[in-house]
Amino acid sequence: MLNFTKSAVKLYARKMIIACVLSLILGPCLSNHPREGEVMTDETREFNLRYVGARFEGGRLPVEVLLDLPAFRDLVVAFAKTSWKQKHPGRERVPKGFDKSLTFDLLDIADGSAIPKLEWRGTEQQQNLPGFDGDLKDVLDDGYRRFVALVADAEKENVGKALSSEQIYALNRLGSGLKNAERIEFVGANDPDGNVIYLDFARRRKLITDARETYQVRFEGLGTLIKNDANGSVTIRTFEYGDMTIELDRQAVKEEFDGNLEFDVQFDLQIELDHNDGLKDVIEVYDLTVIDEKVSEALAVCRNRLDEMLAKGADIAGGEVPPVTEGAVSSAHNFLKRRPTLSNSYKFFPGEAGTIFLEFETETWDLSIIFSSSGGVEIYGIALGDQDDFDSIEFDEISDEFLAEFDQRVAN
Repeated sequence: MLNFTKSAVKLYARKMIIACVLSLILGPCLSNHPREGEVMTDETREFNLRYVGARFEGGRLPVEVLLDLPAFRDLVVAFAKTSWKQKHPGRERVPKGFDKSLTFDLLDIADGSAIPKLEWRGTEQQQNLPGFDGDLKDVLDDGYRRFVALVADAEKENVGKALSSEQIYALNRLGSGLKNAERIEFVGANDPDGNVIYLDFARRRKLITDARETYQVRFEGLGTLIKNDANGSVTIRTFEYGDMTIELDRQAVKEEFDGNLEFDVQFDLQIELDHNDGLKDVIEVYDLTVIDEKVSEALAVCRNRLDEMLAKGADIAGGEVPPVTEGAVSSAHNFLKRRPTLSNSYKFFPGEAGTIFLEFETETWDLSIIFSSSGGVEIYGIALGDQDDFDSIEFDEISDEFLAEFDQRVAN
Protein backbone atom coordinates (compact mmCIF):
# COMPACT_ATOMS: atom_id res chain seq x y z
CA MET A 1 0.00 0.00 0.00
CA LEU A 2 2.85 2.34 0.88
CA ASN A 3 6.57 1.93 0.34
CA PHE A 4 8.26 -0.10 3.06
CA THR A 5 11.08 1.66 4.90
CA LYS A 6 12.69 1.47 8.30
CA SER A 7 11.23 4.80 9.20
CA ALA A 8 8.96 4.67 12.21
CA VAL A 9 7.14 7.66 10.77
CA LYS A 10 6.23 5.89 7.55
CA LEU A 11 5.38 2.68 9.38
CA TYR A 12 3.01 4.58 11.67
CA ALA A 13 1.36 6.31 8.70
CA ARG A 14 0.95 2.99 6.92
CA LYS A 15 -0.68 1.41 9.96
CA MET A 16 -3.04 4.35 10.29
CA ILE A 17 -4.15 4.09 6.65
CA ILE A 18 -4.68 0.34 6.94
CA ALA A 19 -6.62 0.76 10.17
CA CYS A 20 -8.88 3.42 8.66
CA VAL A 21 -9.58 1.41 5.54
CA LEU A 22 -10.19 -1.83 7.42
CA SER A 23 -12.52 -0.15 9.89
CA LEU A 24 -14.43 1.32 6.94
CA ILE A 25 -14.57 -1.85 4.86
CA LEU A 26 -14.61 -4.66 7.38
CA GLY A 27 -16.55 -3.13 10.27
CA PRO A 28 -20.02 -3.53 8.76
CA CYS A 29 -19.18 -7.01 7.48
CA LEU A 30 -18.46 -8.12 11.02
CA SER A 31 -21.60 -6.66 12.55
CA ASN A 32 -24.40 -6.55 10.00
CA HIS A 33 -24.72 -10.17 8.90
CA PRO A 34 -27.57 -12.06 10.59
CA ARG A 35 -26.84 -15.16 12.61
CA GLU A 36 -27.54 -18.54 11.07
CA GLY A 37 -31.27 -19.09 10.77
CA GLU A 38 -32.08 -15.45 11.53
CA VAL A 39 -33.98 -13.43 8.92
CA MET A 40 -33.74 -9.64 8.90
CA THR A 41 -35.14 -6.92 6.66
CA ASP A 42 -32.32 -4.52 5.88
CA GLU A 43 -32.48 -0.95 4.63
CA THR A 44 -29.69 0.42 2.46
CA ARG A 45 -28.45 3.81 1.34
CA GLU A 46 -25.75 4.30 -1.31
CA PHE A 47 -23.42 7.30 -1.62
CA ASN A 48 -21.32 7.93 -4.73
CA LEU A 49 -18.40 10.35 -4.61
CA ARG A 50 -16.87 11.29 -7.96
CA TYR A 51 -13.25 12.44 -7.75
CA VAL A 52 -12.53 14.78 -10.67
CA GLY A 53 -8.99 15.63 -11.79
CA ALA A 54 -6.08 14.20 -13.74
CA ARG A 55 -4.95 12.05 -10.80
CA PHE A 56 -8.26 10.20 -10.80
CA GLU A 57 -8.68 9.42 -14.50
CA GLY A 58 -9.18 5.78 -15.41
CA GLY A 59 -10.70 4.99 -12.04
CA ARG A 60 -7.42 5.62 -10.18
CA LEU A 61 -7.75 6.48 -6.49
CA PRO A 62 -4.42 7.36 -4.80
CA VAL A 63 -3.86 5.53 -1.52
CA GLU A 64 -3.80 8.75 0.50
CA VAL A 65 -7.29 9.62 -0.74
CA LEU A 66 -8.69 6.53 1.00
CA LEU A 67 -8.52 8.57 4.22
CA ASP A 68 -11.34 10.70 2.77
CA LEU A 69 -13.81 7.82 2.99
CA PRO A 70 -14.00 7.44 6.79
CA ALA A 71 -13.92 11.25 7.01
CA PHE A 72 -16.96 11.45 4.70
CA ARG A 73 -18.78 8.87 6.83
CA ASP A 74 -17.96 10.82 10.03
CA LEU A 75 -19.17 14.05 8.45
CA VAL A 76 -22.50 12.59 7.33
CA VAL A 77 -23.00 11.01 10.76
CA ALA A 78 -22.21 14.33 12.48
CA PHE A 79 -24.96 16.02 10.43
CA ALA A 80 -27.28 13.07 11.08
CA LYS A 81 -26.84 13.62 14.82
CA THR A 82 -27.96 17.23 14.39
CA SER A 83 -30.98 16.02 12.43
CA TRP A 84 -31.92 13.44 15.08
CA LYS A 85 -31.66 15.97 17.92
CA GLN A 86 -33.92 18.40 16.07
CA LYS A 87 -36.48 15.64 15.55
CA HIS A 88 -36.30 14.80 19.26
CA PRO A 89 -36.10 18.19 21.02
CA GLY A 90 -36.42 16.63 24.46
CA ARG A 91 -33.22 14.62 24.04
CA GLU A 92 -29.77 16.10 24.58
CA ARG A 93 -27.91 13.06 23.29
CA VAL A 94 -28.38 10.58 20.47
CA PRO A 95 -29.33 7.00 21.44
CA LYS A 96 -26.63 4.58 22.52
CA GLY A 97 -25.25 2.75 19.50
CA PHE A 98 -26.00 5.59 17.06
CA ASP A 99 -22.45 5.78 15.67
CA LYS A 100 -22.00 2.02 15.39
CA SER A 101 -25.26 1.72 13.51
CA LEU A 102 -24.02 4.06 10.77
CA THR A 103 -21.00 2.23 9.36
CA PHE A 104 -20.41 2.19 5.60
CA ASP A 105 -19.17 -0.46 3.15
CA LEU A 106 -16.91 0.37 0.22
CA LEU A 107 -18.63 -1.52 -2.60
CA ASP A 108 -16.64 -0.50 -5.68
CA ILE A 109 -14.56 2.17 -7.42
CA ALA A 110 -16.17 2.88 -10.79
CA ASP A 111 -14.23 3.70 -13.97
CA GLY A 112 -13.87 7.14 -15.50
CA SER A 113 -12.97 9.67 -12.84
CA ALA A 114 -12.67 7.57 -9.70
CA ILE A 115 -16.09 7.05 -8.08
CA PRO A 116 -16.00 5.29 -4.70
CA LYS A 117 -19.37 3.66 -4.06
CA LEU A 118 -20.26 3.55 -0.37
CA GLU A 119 -23.25 1.81 1.17
CA TRP A 120 -24.92 1.96 4.55
CA ARG A 121 -26.87 -1.15 5.44
CA GLY A 122 -29.19 -0.87 8.42
CA THR A 123 -30.47 -4.13 9.87
CA GLU A 124 -33.89 -4.53 11.42
CA GLN A 125 -32.13 -5.12 14.72
CA GLN A 126 -30.40 -1.73 14.49
CA GLN A 127 -33.61 0.03 13.47
CA ASN A 128 -35.35 -1.24 16.58
CA LEU A 129 -32.72 -0.23 19.12
CA PRO A 130 -34.14 1.83 22.01
CA GLY A 131 -34.66 5.45 21.00
CA PHE A 132 -34.38 4.94 17.23
CA ASP A 133 -38.10 4.71 16.40
CA GLY A 134 -37.25 3.02 13.10
CA ASP A 135 -36.14 6.35 11.60
CA LEU A 136 -32.42 5.69 11.22
CA LYS A 137 -32.39 5.80 7.41
CA ASP A 138 -34.49 9.00 7.36
CA VAL A 139 -32.09 10.64 9.79
CA LEU A 140 -29.11 9.54 7.69
CA ASP A 141 -30.73 10.90 4.51
CA ASP A 142 -31.51 14.20 6.19
CA GLY A 143 -27.96 14.47 7.55
CA TYR A 144 -26.53 13.96 4.06
CA ARG A 145 -28.94 16.52 2.57
CA ARG A 146 -27.94 19.06 5.21
CA PHE A 147 -24.26 18.52 4.46
CA VAL A 148 -24.46 18.85 0.66
CA ALA A 149 -26.79 21.86 0.99
CA LEU A 150 -24.17 23.58 3.13
CA VAL A 151 -21.48 22.78 0.54
CA ALA A 152 -23.69 24.21 -2.23
CA ASP A 153 -24.04 27.46 -0.24
CA ALA A 154 -20.34 27.62 0.66
CA GLU A 155 -19.80 30.95 -1.11
CA LYS A 156 -22.46 32.70 0.97
CA GLU A 157 -21.17 34.92 3.76
CA ASN A 158 -20.48 33.16 7.08
CA VAL A 159 -22.49 30.05 6.13
CA GLY A 160 -19.83 27.86 7.75
CA LYS A 161 -20.50 29.35 11.19
CA ALA A 162 -23.29 26.80 11.57
CA LEU A 163 -20.75 23.96 11.68
CA SER A 164 -20.31 22.14 14.98
CA SER A 165 -16.87 21.21 16.31
CA GLU A 166 -17.50 17.57 15.34
CA GLN A 167 -18.44 18.59 11.80
CA ILE A 168 -15.37 20.84 11.47
CA TYR A 169 -13.11 18.02 12.65
CA ALA A 170 -14.45 15.70 9.95
CA LEU A 171 -14.38 18.38 7.24
CA ASN A 172 -10.74 19.11 8.05
CA ARG A 173 -10.00 15.53 6.99
CA LEU A 174 -12.34 15.25 4.00
CA GLY A 175 -10.65 16.61 0.88
CA SER A 176 -7.52 17.82 2.68
CA GLY A 177 -5.40 16.46 -0.19
CA LEU A 178 -7.36 18.14 -3.00
CA LYS A 179 -5.18 20.05 -5.47
CA ASN A 180 -6.04 22.93 -7.78
CA ALA A 181 -8.57 21.89 -10.45
CA GLU A 182 -9.62 18.85 -8.38
CA ARG A 183 -12.97 18.36 -6.70
CA ILE A 184 -15.26 15.80 -5.08
CA GLU A 185 -18.69 15.64 -6.71
CA PHE A 186 -21.63 14.26 -4.74
CA VAL A 187 -23.32 12.23 -7.44
CA GLY A 188 -27.10 12.64 -7.43
CA ALA A 189 -27.04 15.83 -5.34
CA ASN A 190 -27.78 18.95 -7.41
CA ASP A 191 -28.10 22.64 -6.58
CA PRO A 192 -31.24 24.65 -7.54
CA ASP A 193 -29.74 25.30 -11.00
CA GLY A 194 -29.37 21.58 -11.63
CA ASN A 195 -25.58 21.51 -11.27
CA VAL A 196 -23.97 18.68 -9.34
CA ILE A 197 -22.82 19.82 -5.90
CA TYR A 198 -19.07 19.55 -5.35
CA LEU A 199 -16.39 20.23 -2.76
CA ASP A 200 -13.10 21.74 -3.90
CA PHE A 201 -10.18 23.45 -2.14
CA ALA A 202 -11.78 26.91 -2.16
CA ARG A 203 -15.19 25.81 -0.85
CA ARG A 204 -13.63 23.63 1.81
CA ARG A 205 -11.35 26.44 3.01
CA LYS A 206 -14.23 28.93 3.05
CA LEU A 207 -16.52 26.69 5.11
CA ILE A 208 -13.89 25.88 7.73
CA THR A 209 -12.53 29.41 8.10
CA ASP A 210 -16.07 30.77 8.47
CA ALA A 211 -16.23 28.80 11.71
CA ARG A 212 -12.66 29.02 13.02
CA GLU A 213 -9.36 30.82 12.46
CA THR A 214 -7.50 27.91 10.88
CA TYR A 215 -7.96 25.07 8.42
CA GLN A 216 -5.98 21.95 7.48
CA VAL A 217 -4.46 20.79 4.18
CA ARG A 218 -2.24 18.01 2.90
CA PHE A 219 1.27 19.30 2.05
CA GLU A 220 3.78 17.28 0.02
CA GLY A 221 7.16 18.41 -1.15
CA LEU A 222 10.91 18.59 -0.76
CA GLY A 223 12.91 20.34 1.95
CA THR A 224 16.27 20.39 3.72
CA LEU A 225 16.92 18.92 7.15
CA ILE A 226 18.47 21.73 9.20
CA LYS A 227 18.07 20.58 12.81
CA ASN A 228 17.66 17.46 14.94
CA ASP A 229 16.47 17.48 18.54
CA ALA A 230 17.14 14.36 20.62
CA ASN A 231 14.01 15.16 22.64
CA GLY A 232 11.91 14.20 19.63
CA SER A 233 11.72 16.71 16.78
CA VAL A 234 13.36 17.73 13.51
CA THR A 235 13.29 21.01 11.63
CA ILE A 236 13.13 21.14 7.85
CA ARG A 237 13.43 24.19 5.60
CA THR A 238 10.82 24.52 2.87
CA PHE A 239 10.38 27.05 0.09
CA GLU A 240 6.62 27.44 0.68
CA TYR A 241 6.43 27.85 4.49
CA GLY A 242 10.00 28.41 5.68
CA ASP A 243 11.27 26.38 8.63
CA MET A 244 8.90 23.71 9.96
CA THR A 245 9.46 21.89 13.26
CA ILE A 246 7.98 18.39 13.29
CA GLU A 247 7.45 16.34 16.43
CA LEU A 248 8.57 12.71 16.07
CA ASP A 249 9.35 9.66 18.13
CA ARG A 250 12.77 10.01 19.77
CA GLN A 251 13.93 6.70 18.36
CA ALA A 252 12.90 7.75 14.84
CA VAL A 253 14.93 10.96 15.17
CA LYS A 254 17.98 8.97 16.25
CA GLU A 255 17.70 6.18 13.69
CA GLU A 256 16.49 8.06 10.63
CA PHE A 257 17.73 11.64 10.87
CA ASP A 258 20.84 11.72 13.11
CA GLY A 259 23.90 12.60 11.01
CA ASN A 260 21.85 13.74 8.01
CA LEU A 261 21.85 17.51 8.50
CA GLU A 262 21.68 19.50 5.24
CA PHE A 263 20.37 16.43 3.43
CA ASP A 264 17.25 16.68 1.31
CA VAL A 265 14.05 15.20 2.72
CA GLN A 266 10.79 14.31 1.06
CA PHE A 267 7.64 14.83 3.11
CA ASP A 268 3.89 14.33 3.17
CA LEU A 269 2.20 16.20 6.02
CA GLN A 270 -1.16 17.38 7.30
CA ILE A 271 -0.63 21.03 8.25
CA GLU A 272 -2.72 23.78 9.78
CA LEU A 273 -2.88 27.19 8.10
CA ASP A 274 -4.37 30.50 9.21
CA HIS A 275 -6.73 32.80 7.29
CA ASN A 276 -3.76 34.25 5.40
CA ASP A 277 -2.46 30.77 4.52
CA GLY A 278 0.42 31.09 6.96
CA LEU A 279 1.71 27.99 8.74
CA LYS A 280 0.35 27.44 12.24
CA ASP A 281 1.25 23.83 13.04
CA VAL A 282 2.08 20.37 11.71
CA ILE A 283 -0.89 18.17 12.59
CA GLU A 284 0.12 14.75 11.27
CA VAL A 285 3.07 13.12 9.53
CA TYR A 286 2.29 10.65 6.75
CA ASP A 287 5.79 10.46 5.31
CA LEU A 288 9.13 12.06 6.17
CA THR A 289 12.15 10.47 4.55
CA VAL A 290 15.76 11.45 4.07
CA ILE A 291 16.50 11.11 0.37
CA ASP A 292 19.11 8.48 -0.45
CA GLU A 293 22.62 9.90 -0.52
CA LYS A 294 23.21 8.96 -4.17
CA VAL A 295 19.87 10.47 -5.18
CA SER A 296 20.67 13.58 -3.16
CA GLU A 297 24.02 13.89 -4.93
CA ALA A 298 22.36 13.47 -8.33
CA LEU A 299 19.76 16.07 -7.34
CA ALA A 300 22.56 18.50 -6.43
CA VAL A 301 24.19 17.89 -9.83
CA CYS A 302 20.92 18.72 -11.59
CA ARG A 303 20.41 21.87 -9.55
CA ASN A 304 23.97 23.04 -10.19
CA ARG A 305 23.59 22.31 -13.90
CA LEU A 306 20.49 24.50 -14.11
CA ASP A 307 22.10 27.34 -12.16
CA GLU A 308 25.24 27.18 -14.31
CA MET A 309 23.22 27.41 -17.51
CA LEU A 310 21.47 30.51 -16.17
CA ALA A 311 24.75 32.09 -15.02
CA LYS A 312 26.42 31.67 -18.42
CA GLY A 313 23.93 34.02 -20.03
CA ALA A 314 24.77 34.75 -23.65
CA ASP A 315 27.89 32.54 -23.49
CA ILE A 316 25.87 29.35 -23.14
CA ALA A 317 26.60 26.71 -25.77
CA GLY A 318 29.16 29.01 -27.35
CA GLY A 319 26.48 31.55 -28.14
CA GLU A 320 24.76 29.17 -30.54
CA VAL A 321 21.46 29.29 -28.62
CA PRO A 322 19.70 32.14 -26.79
CA PRO A 323 20.39 32.49 -23.04
CA VAL A 324 18.10 30.40 -20.86
CA THR A 325 15.53 32.42 -18.94
CA GLU A 326 14.93 32.61 -15.19
CA GLY A 327 11.36 31.42 -15.74
CA ALA A 328 12.52 28.25 -17.48
CA VAL A 329 15.12 27.51 -14.79
CA SER A 330 12.59 28.15 -12.02
CA SER A 331 10.11 25.77 -13.66
CA ALA A 332 12.81 23.08 -13.97
CA HIS A 333 13.77 23.51 -10.30
CA ASN A 334 10.11 23.16 -9.35
CA PHE A 335 9.98 19.89 -11.28
CA LEU A 336 13.03 18.61 -9.40
CA LYS A 337 11.36 19.41 -6.09
CA ARG A 338 8.29 17.45 -7.04
CA ARG A 339 10.07 14.45 -8.63
CA PRO A 340 13.59 14.22 -7.14
CA THR A 341 14.07 10.45 -6.88
CA LEU A 342 14.93 9.94 -10.57
CA SER A 343 17.48 12.76 -10.70
CA ASN A 344 20.33 10.44 -11.67
CA SER A 345 18.52 9.83 -14.99
CA TYR A 346 17.77 13.46 -15.85
CA LYS A 347 19.80 15.26 -18.54
CA PHE A 348 19.26 19.02 -18.86
CA PHE A 349 20.26 21.10 -21.90
CA PRO A 350 19.63 24.66 -23.11
CA GLY A 351 16.79 24.75 -25.63
CA GLU A 352 15.36 27.15 -28.16
CA ALA A 353 14.02 30.59 -27.24
CA GLY A 354 15.46 30.51 -23.71
CA THR A 355 13.88 27.19 -22.75
CA ILE A 356 15.32 24.27 -20.76
CA PHE A 357 15.27 20.87 -22.45
CA LEU A 358 15.18 17.64 -20.39
CA GLU A 359 15.84 14.18 -21.75
CA PHE A 360 14.82 11.20 -19.66
CA GLU A 361 14.76 7.54 -20.64
CA THR A 362 12.79 4.70 -19.05
CA GLU A 363 12.55 1.07 -20.08
CA THR A 364 9.68 1.87 -22.43
CA TRP A 365 9.98 5.61 -23.23
CA ASP A 366 12.45 8.19 -24.41
CA LEU A 367 10.81 11.23 -22.82
CA SER A 368 11.46 14.87 -23.62
CA ILE A 369 10.30 17.76 -21.47
CA ILE A 370 10.56 21.45 -22.37
CA PHE A 371 10.40 24.11 -19.64
CA SER A 372 9.39 27.45 -21.16
CA SER A 373 10.30 30.97 -20.07
CA SER A 374 6.68 31.57 -19.02
CA GLY A 375 6.73 28.64 -16.59
CA GLY A 376 4.82 26.34 -18.91
CA VAL A 377 5.88 22.80 -19.63
CA GLU A 378 5.59 20.46 -22.61
CA ILE A 379 6.08 16.68 -22.67
CA TYR A 380 6.30 14.17 -25.54
CA GLY A 381 7.77 10.72 -25.95
CA ILE A 382 9.20 8.17 -28.35
CA ALA A 383 8.24 4.57 -27.58
CA LEU A 384 11.11 2.13 -27.05
CA GLY A 385 8.78 -0.86 -27.13
CA ASP A 386 5.53 -1.83 -28.82
CA GLN A 387 3.57 1.27 -27.80
CA ASP A 388 2.89 4.20 -30.12
CA ASP A 389 4.78 7.44 -29.71
CA PHE A 390 2.78 10.19 -28.03
CA ASP A 391 2.58 13.73 -29.37
CA SER A 392 3.37 16.88 -27.44
CA ILE A 393 1.09 17.71 -24.47
CA GLU A 394 1.33 21.24 -23.08
CA PHE A 395 0.61 22.47 -19.54
CA ASP A 396 0.58 25.99 -18.14
CA GLU A 397 2.77 25.05 -15.16
CA ILE A 398 4.26 22.15 -13.18
CA SER A 399 0.74 21.21 -12.18
CA ASP A 400 -0.69 18.05 -10.69
CA GLU A 401 -2.09 17.28 -14.13
CA PHE A 402 1.39 17.40 -15.65
CA LEU A 403 2.87 15.29 -12.84
CA ALA A 404 0.09 12.73 -13.27
CA GLU A 405 0.95 12.48 -16.98
CA PHE A 406 4.66 12.17 -16.18
CA ASP A 407 4.03 9.50 -13.52
CA GLN A 408 1.84 7.51 -15.89
CA ARG A 409 4.56 7.46 -18.56
CA VAL A 410 7.25 6.49 -16.05
CA ALA A 411 5.07 3.70 -14.62
CA ASN A 412 4.34 2.30 -18.08
